[in-house]
Amino acid sequence: MKQRLTQWTEEDEEDLKLEALLSKKGFKDKNANKDLIPIEIKGDNIEDIIPIATSKTIKNPEVVKQPEVVVFNDTSMRGSGKNSKQDWKQFMSSKVSDINGKKKVIQQKRTQEEIDQDKEDDMNDQELMNILEATKLVENYASQELTGEDLRRYKKRKLVELGIKQSKAPKMPFKQRLIVKQSQIAKNAKDLQNAKDNGLYDPSIKNKWKLETKTPAKKDRGLNGSIGHYKNGILTISKAQAAHMNTNETRSASFGRIASTDNSLRRARSGGKKKGKGKKRHH
Repeated sequence: MKQRLTQWTEEDEEDLKLEALLSKKGFKDKNANKDLIPIEIKGDNIEDIIPIATSKTIKNPEVVKQPEVVVFNDTSMRGSGKNSKQDWKQFMSSKVSDINGKKKVIQQKRTQEEIDQDKEDDMNDQELMNILEATKLVENYASQELTGEDLRRYKKRKLVELGIKQSKAPKMPFKQRLIVKQSQIAKNAKDLQNAKDNGLYDPSIKNKWKLETKTPAKKDRGLNGSIGHYKNGILTISKAQAAHMNTNETRSASFGRIASTDNSLRRARSGGKKKGKGKKRHH
């Protein structure tokens, strides 16, 4: 026999809640557990005692946005060779069979002459590599034996080969430089006389023995900051700047010829206007 409850406990409340949740619409029979409910809290509906969860009371779970994954595809790193162009054309083709089809590799038969030539080239390459290795070993051994000034000179030469600018020679005293200059003038005069005696002299090579009084200033053709602009380690020069530099070089080279022709024209014009002195007539 079910006994009538006179006291409401927490366990009874939990049982009622559990039974209400298990059923879709509360209790199937409202009077089934009528005697189990205390008199003080009886009502017409069991929903008055225990609120049953409905679709309105159930909150929809919040949808958390996941971070968007972006796959980086650098098209500049894509090869621009023949194969990549063929792949792109095949991909853009309207024929489905071309997209999924396999490439047909056509291998041309090589002649015996081509095979012999390749073998000979491989042998020559191997001999060249052996010679280079031998010369490298000899150079390394010789450099280890160098001492003092020879070792310093060898290191300077290797640095110059790697791209370092060669250091200028120390300045010579004036008296010593004058002696060297006089000896060079005497040597040039002797060589010029020997060329004339042997019939090897020609006016076109007269500057060969001419002593240069002033050395021309050498223009540095390397990278500098006066022209163009640097970006990511690359010197960029515009077409206008390149044309400007080329015109300056040609203008300076042809300036002497233009000046000489102008002077000759002036002399010709002035000579034509002047009246020449005539001979006196004797009566």
